[in-house]
Amino acid sequence: ERTEAFKDALRVMANIHNVPWWLIGLEKHGGRASGKDKTNPTYIERQLQRLLQITSKQSQLMKGSDKHDVKKVEKSIRQIAQVLSQHASQCPNPFGLLHGDFKIDNLIFHPTEPRVIAVLDWELSTMGDGYCDLANFCMMYFMPSIEKGWGVAGLGDMKLEGTGILNRPEVVSSYCQYHDKARQGNEHLTTRTNASRAVDYNEAMAWAGFYLSFLFFKNCVIVQGVAQRASIGVASSSAASKVAGLLPEMVRLTKHILKQFPPPKSQLK
Repeated sequence: ERTEAFKDALRVMANIHNVPWWLIGLEKHGGRASGKDKTNPTYIERQLQRLLQITSKQSQLMKGSDKHDVKKVEKSIRQIAQVLSQHASQCPNPFGLLHGDFKIDNLIFHPTEPRVIAVLDWELSTMGDGYCDLANFCMMYFMPSIEKGWGVAGLGDMKLEGTGILNRPEVVSSYCQYHDKARQGNEHLTTRTNASRAVDYNEAMAWAGFYLSFLFFKNCVIVQGVAQRASIGVASSSAASKVAGLLPEMVRLTKHILKQFPPPKSQLK
């Protein structure tokens, strides 16, 4: 049943990405961009610009920390952003309704059946790149178990064989299959030029490292914000210092993913 539960989560994700947003009043739900030209940046291009502004401000406000360490972390974050920016205009950018934080933690499953009955936490939802939701879901495959001290339960050091848990290629494959099924016979999606387009497994896997790196980069900026607030005594949680201490490791992991799974070289500007 665990396998079926995972697959149903991906079915729900694919259905979200294929919602005919223009028919239900979501025309102004977040920014919309196709990424086809310089004046129309992709979703990730816009996100990178905003996140770089945030990380710069957070570094300026950091207090009580070793300035050398602060600058070192900021430099590493900017280096990651620079690499991502080189590819952001050429990324697939499948456009549609984006949940913004799609992961197992934000799903409610039926108590006796392997199916999703609710999706929680829509505050980050916008119109954007559906591969970001897929990458967000896949982050757990690179996160260590909760015993490792990250404060969240990941699958990075777990042997998945025999557990019923899909591996990452299986996740991507299932998502693409459900995405295709959601489009089949839906004239609203097949006749509108700026509707969610079909996705491709080979494309999704080729760009998986790019999207994963972007999601981890985004979380590095978030954790840096936690560290900044903790440094000035306005942290919202007693665990803020522990979370802040994860930043160097998260930066290292992001660099590792980007190096191990680089974007297609042929797509460089």
